[in-house]
Amino acid sequence: ILDSRKRRKKPIVLLQCSEAGSPRRCGGQGDVLSGVMGTFAHWAQENQKNLCEVPPLPLAAYASCVLVKKCAEAAFDKCKRSMLASDLLHQLPQVFDKEFEQTTK
Repeated sequence: ILDSRKRRKKPIVLLQCSEAGSPRRCGGQGDVLSGVMGTFAHWAQENQKNLCEVPPLPLAAYASCVLVKKCAEAAFDKCKRSMLASDLLHQLPQVFDKEFEQTTK
């Protein structure tokens, strides 16, 4: 959901991530999120001319949320309640490819 409100000189952008994630929150999950956010923030800033109308940093935050929640969901499906933050990291390549890579056919 994109809600851009004019306040001051710059619009405020509100994005809501509706991905379910997993029912378990494990220690280190925020560390994974911050690392993913740093990566997406760099990519978004470097490629902001090629992006949609959403400013680069909110877009990076939204993409980070989606990726980490999808990784948590996949890790929970595999490990159940014994899921650790490292299990999220093991899911990153597959989930990233599924959610973000463009395929050319």
